[in-house]
Amino acid sequence: MSIKAKYVGEFESEIILENHLKIKTNSNRNLHDSCEQTKPSNLLSASLASCISTTLGIILEKNNIESKSFYVDIISKSDVQNNKISTLHCKICLPLIKKLKIKNFIKEKIESSFISNSLKESINISYEYIFNR
Repeated sequence: MSIKAKYVGEFESEIILENHLKIKTNSNRNLHDSCEQTKPSNLLSASLASCISTTLGIILEKNNIESKSFYVDIISKSDVQNNKISTLHCKICLPLIKKLKIKNFIKEKIESSFISNSLKESINISYEYIFNR
């Protein structure tokens, strides 16, 4: 995996993934209400949400459960004093799943996913599962 980032000026950076996908970020705190670019720190939450979403989609499809109606919402809290993200709360809304075995399997896989494992030593990650969509 190749990720290149370069500073383009005025609080802006450009990230290029695998030589083709470009993401623009902006660190200017005064612009975020109207800016189309995201803060660089938001990419951490996006990465976790994408990892959870992919894991969930695969599990649901393999168990013949509707996989298009769920969503993942990540709420990030910052510890400004220590200049870091302190907490990520993952709200995971799923279709109604009656089998306890599948529910437990989903929770186990989500909470031990690649990104979750990579972050859990330095960031408090909490999970909320809603099985009713």
